[in-house]
Amino acid sequence: MPFIYIIRIATRKLLQRPVIGALKVGGLAVSIAIVIVMLQFVSFQWNFDQFHEKKDRIYRVVTSQYADKILNVESAMTYAGIGPLLNTSFPEVEKTVRLAIWIGNDVVIQHGEKAVREQNFFYAEPSFFDVFSFELLAGDPNTALSKPHSIVLTQDIADRLFGDENPIGKIVRHENRQSLTVTGIIAQPPQQSHLQFGMLASYDTWNGSGMDGEGVYGDQHFHYFYTYTYALLHPEAKPAEIAQKLTATVGTRKNLDLHTDVFRFQPLSDIHLYSNLSHEMQATGNGKNLWTLLAIALIILVLAWFNYFNIATAGTLDQSKAIGVRKVIGASRSQVLRQLFIENICYSLFAAIAAGILVGLLSQPLAHWLGSPIGNIFSGRYALFGPITLVLTILALGTILTALLPALTMASFRPVWLFSRSFHLAIAGIGARKGLVVLQFMIIIGLLAASMVIVEQSRYMNEKDPGIDLANILTVKGPLGTAAYENLQPAHQAFRERLKRIPGVRQIAMTDQIPGNDLDLIDDFRHANEDRSYSLSRMWVTPSFFQLYRLPLLAGDSLRIQQSNRGHLLLNEAAMRLMGFSDPEQAIGSKVTYYGDSES
Repeated sequence: MPFIYIIRIATRKLLQRPVIGALKVGGLAVSIAIVIVMLQFVSFQWNFDQFHEKKDRIYRVVTSQYADKILNVESAMTYAGIGPLLNTSFPEVEKTVRLAIWIGNDVVIQHGEKAVREQNFFYAEPSFFDVFSFELLAGDPNTALSKPHSIVLTQDIADRLFGDENPIGKIVRHENRQSLTVTGIIAQPPQQSHLQFGMLASYDTWNGSGMDGEGVYGDQHFHYFYTYTYALLHPEAKPAEIAQKLTATVGTRKNLDLHTDVFRFQPLSDIHLYSNLSHEMQATGNGKNLWTLLAIALIILVLAWFNYFNIATAGTLDQSKAIGVRKVIGASRSQVLRQLFIENICYSLFAAIAAGILVGLLSQPLAHWLGSPIGNIFSGRYALFGPITLVLTILALGTILTALLPALTMASFRPVWLFSRSFHLAIAGIGARKGLVVLQFMIIIGLLAASMVIVEQSRYMNEKDPGIDLANILTVKGPLGTAAYENLQPAHQAFRERLKRIPGVRQIAMTDQIPGNDLDLIDDFRHANEDRSYSLSRMWVTPSFFQLYRLPLLAGDSLRIQQSNRGHLLLNEAAMRLMGFSDPEQAIGSKVTYYGDSES
């Protein structure tokens, strides 16, 4: 029978019994669509940082700091002196690049009357373009970051500042503090990059600032974490051995320090999915959850195939007489098998087309709901034996097998059986179909139970009291420096007064960070008369902060807090216990120091 006629027969059967057709094709289509969307999400996450040509040799230096063998912090940042040390003392390291984040990570760049506020501003070494594969649209990658007071802008920032004007060689002002010369235009970092930036200034801009040399960004600094350091290793290098030698070398240099540092080299491919460190550049994913999603995708496929097989075999009674007639008039088993197989493949193709339409309709709403982009499964780079390739292969083989099994079942019967009553009774009592139905319900019950657990856990997290009142609180960014930078305190005061005049604004508090964000880590908190130091997170707040968030005080005078100016701090319970205070009242009035400043 010609192929086109088989397709017409398959289409006619679907139209003759639309309910059965919808169950057969629709169930498979919905399942395939769900699986493809899940694979797109997984694929997008797994392809983070894969566009770098030297990705397999790029590592980030991670620092774990211990005090009395107790882990204080594990940071994505490290000392500024680590990069130069690796370059001069470790031949296994081909290159390093340091990225220094500007204080507060929130800056204003100005050109003429135009100003741009950007959060991702880094000082980068000239080796940036040797290590990473970001596309430089204009300028020389060998010199763009080599001179002090140079800056590379992304295309978006350049367009907002200069419009159609050529920005190369133009001067911009950094927070009205210093002038920088535009030496390059770089393409916007891909979404699948853990390193996101709007501007890159040359690292040597620190020269003469007091922060170089032994300052926090200097080549000889080994005291505070202030830089992200990446190393490009030679192909034969062993990261674990280099990290061990680096730990020993730095330990020798810091033999009088109260802390112990342990370094490790984190592969670039692990940063987004298998890293949850302090000072991460942005929110990271969870690689373990992706494996769970792949397992769920396979379970959904298995359920879809079970459902399809059960419906297909249940419909064999309707096809038995037609197949019997074809065999009586001379059709061979292979011809019947080919017809039934092609029919089922057609049903699978119809399901695939419907699934493609569903994916097109669902991808963007789901991406918005998840708060994360969903990539294109057909544009990713997949290893030959990688997880995504494996699932796609299982999808194809399972679809073929699901189409083949019902065809083999029907093609194997003799014509005389197809017209007998015993055949109808035998088909109606097929044990395999009953077993599949039972297994199908068991899997569904398991998935429903797991879903209920997840829903209850999510509800618990959403309804659990965080200890502060978040109702009707909005965060608004305050003014940064342009012409008013040197007089910023009056600008903040004017900003606050302007907000107060807005109807509906009842109370205002100012902080240097939004509560819940990554805070400054200070690893030099000490009792005034003790040598031991502690690592604590710090946030600057105005006195009204405690009233706004309705934070109860365990000890201390709220009136004194309202009247305080400088030189005062509050500890939470965890910090109080860590620093050795037995009760809140004992901590009141105690002197602590950090960075040489004394506060109480």
